[in-house]
Amino acid sequence: MKIKFFATYRAITRCNETNIPAEENILSLLRELSKIYPGLRDKILNPEGTDIGLEAIILVNGRNIVHLNGVDTKITDDDTVALFPLVAGG
Repeated sequence: MKIKFFATYRAITRCNETNIPAEENILSLLRELSKIYPGLRDKILNPEGTDIGLEAIILVNGRNIVHLNGVDTKITDDDTVALFPLVAGG
């Protein structure tokens, strides 16, 4: 599956995108990414590691997981997952 990193997540991972084998769902993927890129953990997962972090926006094939099944959203090798940090502007 293709994983795309944006903004500060690119700086943490030192890459724009990567390919890894699909996990069962988004939560499993976030946990795996946290192992590969330890600096991402506090950004993409809550302190308990049970839900998305408050600073993350995650899209699966262009759709926000909030509008799907959240961290229980199923994913496959054909999917593209994009990770964005939450940003504010004015």
